[in-house]
Amino acid sequence: MNAQPTESKPASSESGAAQNPPSRTDFKSHTDTGDAHIPQKTSKSRPAWQYIVWAILAVVFVLFVTVFEIYTHYAVKQENDRYAQLMQDFLWNLNTRGAEESLTLIAHAAGYPSIRLLKDNGQEFIQVRNPDALGTLSKLLRYAALVRINTTTSPVNYRGQPIGQLETRWVNTNIYVYMYALVMVALLGLIARYYLSIIENRRALAAKNSELNQEITERRRAMEQVQNLKIQQDGDYFLMTLLTRPLTGDHHRSETVTVQSLVKEKKQFVFRQRHAEIGGDICISHSLELYGRPYTVFINADAMGKSMQGAGGVLVLGSVFKTIIDRTQQTHQGRHTYPEQWINHTFVELNTVFESFDGSMLVSCVLGLIDDMSGLLYYINAEHPFSVLYRDGRAVFTEDQLSFRKLGVSVPGANQEVWVRTMQLQPGDVMILGSDGRDDLIMRDESGETYINEDERLFLTTVEQSEGQIQAIYDRIHACGEPMDDLSLMRLAYLEEGVGGKPDYKPDAIAAYADARKAFLNENYESALQLLERAHALDSTYPEPLRLLTKLLLKSKKYAEVIESALKYHELNPADGDFLYILSYGFMKTGAYRRAADFGERLRLRMPDHLKNLMNLAEVYLALGNIERARKMIEKSLELDTENVRARKIQEKLNASIATGITT
Repeated sequence: MNAQPTESKPASSESGAAQNPPSRTDFKSHTDTGDAHIPQKTSKSRPAWQYIVWAILAVVFVLFVTVFEIYTHYAVKQENDRYAQLMQDFLWNLNTRGAEESLTLIAHAAGYPSIRLLKDNGQEFIQVRNPDALGTLSKLLRYAALVRINTTTSPVNYRGQPIGQLETRWVNTNIYVYMYALVMVALLGLIARYYLSIIENRRALAAKNSELNQEITERRRAMEQVQNLKIQQDGDYFLMTLLTRPLTGDHHRSETVTVQSLVKEKKQFVFRQRHAEIGGDICISHSLELYGRPYTVFINADAMGKSMQGAGGVLVLGSVFKTIIDRTQQTHQGRHTYPEQWINHTFVELNTVFESFDGSMLVSCVLGLIDDMSGLLYYINAEHPFSVLYRDGRAVFTEDQLSFRKLGVSVPGANQEVWVRTMQLQPGDVMILGSDGRDDLIMRDESGETYINEDERLFLTTVEQSEGQIQAIYDRIHACGEPMDDLSLMRLAYLEEGVGGKPDYKPDAIAAYADARKAFLNENYESALQLLERAHALDSTYPEPLRLLTKLLLKSKKYAEVIESALKYHELNPADGDFLYILSYGFMKTGAYRRAADFGERLRLRMPDHLKNLMNLAEVYLALGNIERARKMIEKSLELDTENVRARKIQEKLNASIATGITT
């Protein structure tokens, strides 16, 4: 672009030289005049623009540093406040071990040099140091006062009352950001400087080529209009993937339960050189604490429809599910919910949301919880392909019939009663969940003809041949045929590495229990009671003495002691549903009707047709004055056994209570 002016001057010089050749002095003076003219022009225009640009960039840089510092301190403060909330139970209960483990995890995860928990009197409760918080470069910069270590303190409150403080020392490494920003500012300044000079040089050329550029622009716009339709669609797809991505994936933290997921959507696209896919399959896992016990919660779901419609269902389900998880983690009521009730409430809430779409958005799913301590699995299958248990090299379905319709299915007049399946996982057990893409395969026979797979047991063979490994399962599915739909797989393993296994109980406790059992069978209850108490004292983790002790106390109608023993046993073996009934019955006998209702409802969610439990619940709700609930329980009892004498007596008592209420 600068070649035109430099070539025009020699041309004029040659014409002048042909008429009157200049002397050496004239040529020198002419050259000096031309050279002097160029700096004179730039001294009036270029420096002014440069100063303005550099001034603006300097102001922007200062504002950036100020705002970023404020934001950094605010973000650390907010994060420290959340950690302080987590410490309230440890500090209140003086649980140094739990506090130390949590603070160590926080220090290493957040990169804090040290973090300590103080009591309300300022006395140190626990302190954790992280010697690896500062890297080599950060240590060097710290000596130059470029990297600083700040301290942030947050109050620790328990039920609204201050009980201490959480003091965190954190590394302010904003200097790296500022160095990068400074380089960017310098580059922007240089770019602006050269850009302005280019603008000046291009003005003349732009004027001459404006007509040509306009014609080219018009033709380009015509071509872009065609391309924009595709780009806009892919942009919508890409935006949807950005919205759904934070809601999916494995977010659980467990030492006993391993979760792996694989999602392959049918619709794939490219947006701005980014390959992505969109569909209606989703896998999510999180960690929860319910009544202080750790659980792994999971959901594998398949939303109705392809591409955008399916992704819309994923977005709704993921958003609602994330809200439920957050509410459970952050509220006292949420954390104090039993696993059966949590699954029930979650399933009902999800179903209510999807019912609002009037059948235009349905979702099949498997929703469940795994007790990280005992391996007890709680789950619901809502018209999803049957779950698979892989144990000792064999794969079997854990269900044999449809239990619930899809989320969003609303049948007029139908009352879909929710109940929860339970299954005790053994060390090394693997659960495999998957959407219908695992079965809907386009396959070829020996003659090369294509057909659609209709054998759902083919997936069991695939799991066995893959030894329960999720990637191998995916590869074998594709080796068998081409999936017709989105495909998602979820793998849940309990104590996969064999850590823990079956507990080794103390031989003395086992021997004492064996003697107690003999005494119990011989109706020597006093001796059996003493032996059972001795067995439990020898090994408090051995559940069998507590089980027999509870039944012995129940026979003696010592309900307060029954409750104490049954609670200990239930803590060790939550899979035993009979003890939920014993606990409900014991609480009812001691007048603790609300706790009796809690345990009774838990058993009803597991075993909706447990006759004794239904009658017991009817009496409990009658004592609580909940007539409608009592009527429902007794009507269900009489459906199961119309001639049951106890049920008839409870119904008479209920009718008398209703009549008394009407008279009053």
